[in-house]
This record gives sequence, structure tokens and C-alpha cells, in this order.
Amino acid sequence: MCRYYTLLQGLDGKLNCLVTNVGSWWGPGHEHTPTDIDVVGIDDANKKAVLGECKFKNEALDKEVYEALMDRRGLVDKRYEEVEFLLFSLSGFSKWVKENAYSDRVRLVTLEELYD
Repeated sequence: MCRYYTLLQGLDGKLNCLVTNVGSWWGPGHEHTPTDIDVVGIDDANKKAVLGECKFKNEALDKEVYEALMDRRGLVDKRYEEVEFLLFSLSGFSKWVKENAYSDRVRLVTLEELYD
């Protein structure tokens, strides 16, 4: 559902790029340890990307998850400029995330927004 949301937002012009392809990514991390990115939205024409992390647990998404997503910058493909980051959460976001994650490049998406 998070990938579908990202695709629709991208096609509707509600992201920082025109996302036309969405999937997930698995590969070596910065220290060559296996890592994944739950949502990768690609704008092939402009060589831009949107990265997202999905947490559907009974606890608020916290600083650790936010920082893990930020640490995954540059892993997908160096040809794509990462222009936006999406954090999806079933149970909301910790106080730290709410206070520190907002910018024009980071979007916090609740379950209600996902199905809106």
C-alpha cells in the first residue's frame, strides 16, 4: 500500500518529483552489510528518487528508524538525486521525529493519510 500511495502522490504532482516507477530495494549497505529500502519511487526523466520506510507496529516510529532511512541515502543508484523521504507509520511518530523530521524533503505519513 505504501508503494501504491507513493506512485499516486508522484503522478498527482504531490511529491518533489514525478514518480513513474515504484518498488523496493535490497543490496549492500554502506558497510557492505545487507540492507533494504521499503519504498523507492523513481523519476526516470529527471533522474530523481523518493525513498521510504514503512513501520506497521504498535509503537511510534522513532529516531532510530528515521536515522536508518537517512543512512540509506546514496545506495539505490548514484545517478538519481534523492529529493524526498517518506516515513509511513501505523502508530504515529515519536516526539523526536515530529520535532526534527519536518522539512520539504521529509514527509510523515500516518495510516489515515495513506488511505485518504
